[in-house]
Amino acid sequence: MISDVIMPGMNGHEMVAALRDKWPGLPALFVSGYTAEFLEDLSEEDASSAFLQKPFKRGVLLEPVQSLLAG
Repeated sequence: MISDVIMPGMNGHEMVAALRDKWPGLPALFVSGYTAEFLEDLSEEDASSAFLQKPFKRGVLLEPVQSLLAG
């Protein structure tokens, strides 16, 4: 799952937590231009989560996706 951290209605962490109730261990790549908000919640994430700072180039996306899928 790739999700922005900041969204209307619920944030990315809340959405992934809800999805992980159904699919435990669901890999999640969070993206955001707001690192301060993300870093506050970083300690709550585990090895099945990663973060990518926006903006990023297309090729930069591959490494964290491969790492998450490799487990």
